[in-house]
Amino acid sequence: MGNGYLSGVNGALVTHGLDHSLVVNVLSTSVHARGPDVDGALRLLETVVDIYGLDVDTAPLEEFAASVAGHHERPAEHVEDTQDDTRYDDRIFM
Repeated sequence: MGNGYLSGVNGALVTHGLDHSLVVNVLSTSVHARGPDVDGALRLLETVVDIYGLDVDTAPLEEFAASVAGHHERPAEHVEDTQDDTRYDDRIFM
């Protein structure tokens, strides 16, 4: 895992696994740094479902992900439609 670290319970478990015979695994995914990343949560959940063979209904989370994506697309479209001389430099929604 480049440029990252584990802290809290995850870090404690991995540290314990290094020193003992406890087998430890860490699942991680890339996320959007400036806000909730529902797609990241879905990727992680789908991985857990695949690994453990769980039956999880992800439809509500997928609907929420589509809603969040729509929320971020509108400001992004506005930024693209704005003339260069009046455009803000901060593109938080991109």
